[in-house]
Amino acid sequence: MNNQEILVSIIIPAFNAERYLNQTLESLATQTYRNLEIILVDDGSQDTTYEIACNFQKSNNKLKILRQKQNEGESSAINLGWVHAKGKFICVISHDDPQDVQWLTSMMNFIEINPGFILYYSDRIKINSKDQVISFDYLYDWSLQTLIGKMICIASTGTLIDKTMLPTNFLPRDTRLRQCSDLKQMLKLAQYGQGRKADGVFSKWRFHSSNLSFSIPFDEKAKEFETFTIDWLDKNYPLASYPYLNAHSGIYISLQLVKWAFQQLQFSYAFYQIWLIRGSIKKLLFRSGRVLFLQTALVILINKVANTSHSWFGKIPRELSKNPCQN
Repeated sequence: MNNQEILVSIIIPAFNAERYLNQTLESLATQTYRNLEIILVDDGSQDTTYEIACNFQKSNNKLKILRQKQNEGESSAINLGWVHAKGKFICVISHDDPQDVQWLTSMMNFIEINPGFILYYSDRIKINSKDQVISFDYLYDWSLQTLIGKMICIASTGTLIDKTMLPTNFLPRDTRLRQCSDLKQMLKLAQYGQGRKADGVFSKWRFHSSNLSFSIPFDEKAKEFETFTIDWLDKNYPLASYPYLNAHSGIYISLQLVKWAFQQLQFSYAFYQIWLIRGSIKKLLFRSGRVLFLQTALVILINKVANTSHSWFGKIPRELSKNPCQN
């Protein structure tokens, strides 16, 4: 099948997005790759987001508009768009991330010669609020060791996900989370296949003070990290559910994961104590000092054990063993 015959669905979650929305819609509507649908989910905006989308739709039938009456959060908006998406590949683009006209063509050309992966992403150009280039961000190559061992998202804006490799009832985002929902999505996707980074800097990401990560209060971040950590350690996400993870890598990643979990619990406990009794420094030091000391000591111990196990089994390759689902 020629890659121009493959439908791509682009989901845009939008809440009070009037400043950048029209620019982003225009950048997607003028892509050189023509077989796409744009699904905008208005997440209860209180500005002119919905009106801007409706006006744009009059001149572009590729745009579909969904509307949530109340602000339910980015994860809920993405899930709603996912349910309505008809494409083989699905991509989430933030309302403030305009893409170069060749972005999707470049990604689909790469997919055509590198089939069989569940997600594809590229390095990115970081721009500011005035569309000026800040830097080029060179992301990690896909590796389950990096994803789980470091607990970082790896992939970024413009990631294309092959929906046909997932269960029909799959939803990408956990609506309880705001800060960690993209990371948890990556962990869920990794249970069904591996990712691949394209050879090139194709996508754009806008960095500014209105980014979601800047708008979440510290106490909420702390509680979310704790919830996410406990959920990750729960039986719903055992390492055994990653079929292409070999035994040696599994032991190393398990130890790295436990270390990461204690680090997150340590930080969240500190943030929580500061938030809970921020009026009393004496109480803060008394109630959190002992626990933080013990947790720090435990993290150091786990780190030494993890590094020892790494040396026992030899260097673990950056790319783990091949997904058995691939030919």
